[in-house]
Amino acid sequence: MASVEGITEYRLDNGLRDTDPDYAALLLASEIIGGGILNSRLAERIRNQDGLSYAVQSIISGRPVDPAGQFLAVAIFAPENVDRVEAALIEELENRVRSVTLEEVNQAIHDRLDISRLTIVKASDFANNRATIG
Repeated sequence: MASVEGITEYRLDNGLRDTDPDYAALLLASEIIGGGILNSRLAERIRNQDGLSYAVQSIISGRPVDPAGQFLAVAIFAPENVDRVEAALIEELENRVRSVTLEEVNQAIHDRLDISRLTIVKASDFANNRATIG
C-alpha cells in the first residue's frame, strides 16, 4: 500500500546575498527556527509537541552575485493535518522568533560550524578522488 504525504512550503524571496552584512545573523536565526529536523523551534512545536509532521525545517540562502536569496520553511505531514500544520507553522514564524536565547545562538553556531566542516571534508574528498582518477 502506498503512503500519501502532504508537503507545505513557505518561501520568501528576499534578495539576500551571502555577502550582505546581515547574512550571518539571518543564517543563525534560520538554524534556530528550523535548521534541525528534530531539534529546532519548528520541529519542537510541530513535530514533537503537536505530533503533526514527520519533518519540518527552515533554510535561508544567499547568493554571492545575484540578489536571489530566499527563506524557505517546509513541512512533510499526513494530508489530514494540512490546516493544523499550516496554522502552527505561521504561528511559530510570526510569534516565536522574537526572543532568542544565548543557548540557542551558541547551539546554532555549533551546528553551522559542523555543517561547514562537513562541506569542506566533502569537497576535499571530491578533490582527492578526482586526483586519483585522473
